[in-house]
Amino acid sequence: LSENRLSGEIPLELEMMTNLKGIAVHENNLSGTIISQIGSLTSLLELSLDTNNLTGTIPTQLGHLEMLEHLYLFENQLTGTIPPEIGTLTNLKTLEFDTNNLTGTIPAFLGHLDMLEWLILYDNVFSGAIPKELGQLEKLEYLFLSENQLTSTIPLEIGTSEFSSGAFSNVP
Repeated sequence: LSENRLSGEIPLELEMMTNLKGIAVHENNLSGTIISQIGSLTSLLELSLDTNNLTGTIPTQLGHLEMLEHLYLFENQLTGTIPPEIGTLTNLKTLEFDTNNLTGTIPAFLGHLDMLEWLILYDNVFSGAIPKELGQLEKLEYLFLSENQLTSTIPLEIGTSEFSSGAFSNVP
């Protein structure tokens, strides 16, 4: 259903499709919030809601998606912080929340997502220091934190890791 002209809200009835392995409705004109009922789709491996007009906060119920490997919520109008429940998604390989209005600090618990290869958080309103725990992500290939309001320095733990170049533009 991606790359169409779909509009409206994500239907609540989606929760009845319990065998879904993936939801890909990116690049549409979906609006409203990310429904908490998505958290009942525990077979999901990929959730791609990016490039829409979704608003509100990231539902804590996404933490129930224990098999999830790829989470794409970028290019929406999401607000609030990254909920701690995201830290329970230990199979995540990709987490892309860029180009939203997310606030608060970058959570240290993201550094415990051992399978993470892509962590993309640029173009939000994150503030504070970069958590040193991100340096524990041995499989991480891409880390993009630019265009936020981060302060302090790049932690030494991250400086010894191998990431894509340019990941820290606009970080002091």
